[in-house]
Amino acid sequence: MASFYFRSFPVIKLFRPFYFLIISHVSYAQNQNMFQGDNFSYTASNNNNEVVHNSIQKVDSIAHSKGIASHFARAYSKLMGNIAIQMQTADREVNIFIKQFESVYAGYFLNACMEGKNGDFSHASVWQLYFSSSDAQSWQLVLLGVNAHINGEMWRALVDNFSQNDIRRYKRQFLMLQKSVAKLYNPFFDTIMAQNNYLRFINGFTKGLARKFGERVVYKWRRRQVQLAIVFYHAPEKFRKRQSTIIRKKQKVDQLILRN
Repeated sequence: MASFYFRSFPVIKLFRPFYFLIISHVSYAQNQNMFQGDNFSYTASNNNNEVVHNSIQKVDSIAHSKGIASHFARAYSKLMGNIAIQMQTADREVNIFIKQFESVYAGYFLNACMEGKNGDFSHASVWQLYFSSSDAQSWQLVLLGVNAHINGEMWRALVDNFSQNDIRRYKRQFLMLQKSVAKLYNPFFDTIMAQNNYLRFINGFTKGLARKFGERVVYKWRRRQVQLAIVFYHAPEKFRKRQSTIIRKKQKVDQLILRN
């Protein structure tokens, strides 16, 4: 019955992009891989903490600016704060993995902000539409940012920094960051629902299933990116096909966001 509702009401599809975040999400890493197979190097742990802290400060600074990047940055900053709290109780090895990922992942957004400011995006940049949509509403920009950051960059942040064994080993803990995503998603859903009578009706009519569906979509996007990163290592042709499919879906979601 729920699947009927979600196929029948286009407005629900707006929450397919909210694979948060990242975040949402979500997010960072360094330029060098600290992990080799199953063996950790703890020597860069303090550096990771500093890099992540600096990333959070930079994103937070953008969040308090007046530029177009501030819309996504506000959501992203809150997500990183949620993740930092969740990581306080994580095992040391998990903590290192997540922080290394976060430092690079956040760097992709920060680099996009610089490119957007200078207007020198490459043709294939996943952020080009976001920074060229100055007439979009704030919630639309948040969703465009989520779509770009997750479906365009999450797999890359994984393969640029970790081996296949590393990703497989920490896949479960990585996906458990959905707890931090949910803390951001729920108030965001409430914000849009307050502005959209139709969504408010559908969520009530389905007894809250619309809200749950949106969060589930976010989780599926993140899981798909992890699977894509794993495929990258052992099936290049399969990877290219999957990546092309994801990019096409991302583009369709972008257009759906901007039409509503």
